[in-house]
Amino acid sequence: MHEAAPAAHDSTTPADPAASSAAEADAILRAAESSINAAAAEKPAPDEVEKSPAPATPGPHLIKMESVTMPVRKRESVTFVVADVAVAVADAERAAHYKIPQNAALLQAAIESAMARAAETPVLRGVAIDSQLLSGSIKSDLQEEFADVEDVLFLTLYKHDVGFN
Repeated sequence: MHEAAPAAHDSTTPADPAASSAAEADAILRAAESSINAAAAEKPAPDEVEKSPAPATPGPHLIKMESVTMPVRKRESVTFVVADVAVAVADAERAAHYKIPQNAALLQAAIESAMARAAETPVLRGVAIDSQLLSGSIKSDLQEEFADVEDVLFLTLYKHDVGFN
């Protein structure tokens, strides 16, 4: 749906972007959560709303996954795509489900498998990475097994080409 960070960077990225990547990803995740919470706080006046119980915590809820590094093998080079990924789920109950390590590991493995399939397509083989197309591709791969995942977001997404002879 929407991305939370710039799409992709080329090989002019600093030599060790992973060092600041985790801090940047956490900052982006906190900013996304606070904007969602701020939007949820802007509710209409009580006389404008029907009398119905409000949900305890409005969604969507973001779950930060582990970083994914995916090699994309090309004819005369290898491109390493590195992504800090988060997924959005509708409610707090589903978010709590993915805070259980076994459930998070299953979702992480499914994301990595979807990225590996994308590595064989033009989505990751092109000059630039279309993050919205990649997000949609991963989300559609996840839908059969993880129907509660509403969106796949990239907190950071960059690539680095390594040539060889």
